[in-house]
Amino acid sequence: MSKIEPQETYAFEIARSRFTDAYASVDRAINERLFRLKAKVHSNHAANVKSLMKAEPGPHLSKTAKANIDETLAELSTIQSIRNGITHGQMTALKFENLNHAVFVNAFQSSQRVTNTIMLNQSQFDQLIKTLADFAKTIREA
Repeated sequence: MSKIEPQETYAFEIARSRFTDAYASVDRAINERLFRLKAKVHSNHAANVKSLMKAEPGPHLSKTAKANIDETLAELSTIQSIRNGITHGQMTALKFENLNHAVFVNAFQSSQRVTNTIMLNQSQFDQLIKTLADFAKTIREA
C-alpha cells in the first residue's frame, strides 16, 4: 500500500460528499413519508426510521408499500456502520493492488486492541451512492 497523489485524492473527497448527500436524501425521503402519514417527524435519523418501521398500513400506506419500505429500511441498516465510518472517520487515500482506495478510520468505532477501518474503491463508492438513491426513491414512491 502507498499513499496516492493529492489530486487523485480529490475524487474520493467528491465521492464522500456525494455519499453524504445521498444519505441525506434518504433522510429527507423518510421525513417526507412520515409527514404524509401524519406521523411525528423526529430530529434524529434513528427515531424516524423506528417510527416509519412502526407505521401501519392504511389509507396513506398500502400493504405492498409498507413491505417495500420495511425491506428498504432493513437494507439501509446494513449501510449504517459504513455511513458512520465515512462520515466520522479520518480519510486517507491509498493505492492497493493497483487500485486507488479511500480508507476511513473512525475513532468512535475503535477500541484499544482493534481499529475498524473501511476501505472503498471508486466503483464501490459509486455503488453505495446508487443504492442510497434507489432507497430514497423507494421510500418516496412506494
